[in-house]
Amino acid sequence: MGINSDHHIIGLDNIAKRYCAEETTLAKKANWDNADVVEEGIKNNLYEYGLITLWQNKPHIIKITNKDGVPRTFRAPEFLRDAALFQVVFNNKTHKEVCLNAVTLAPNSSAELHIIPLKKGSYDYHETLHWAWLFGEIFTGADVGLIQVN
Repeated sequence: MGINSDHHIIGLDNIAKRYCAEETTLAKKANWDNADVVEEGIKNNLYEYGLITLWQNKPHIIKITNKDGVPRTFRAPEFLRDAALFQVVFNNKTHKEVCLNAVTLAPNSSAELHIIPLKKGSYDYHETLHWAWLFGEIFTGADVGLIQVN
């Protein structure tokens, strides 16, 4: 499957819960109406901003928009494992208690990650052409962005 392939699987790429943060208290108690909203878009294989700045233990809503005419994937596995993911809004449906590895968006669609970073650090996000759970990334074919948690 190439980056412009018609064979992308649209949806949430979930992994076993044992790989995700066990801390859920912060996410459940957070005031999501006051969460910082951060937007990132991808068009022509490029991220619009390329830098997402977040704060440790604070609620954030990351809105990812695919502005291309083909499916695009937002993949940030290390970041998602070091954060409390409260919910994902995808295709106008709310998914709770998700252990997420990535989200693949249909053309001209968006997803929202309601998330609280638990660890300070730098994490990359990207679209991967080929990815295998046991072997990891094989090829990154689009722009790479950076998530900075302060």
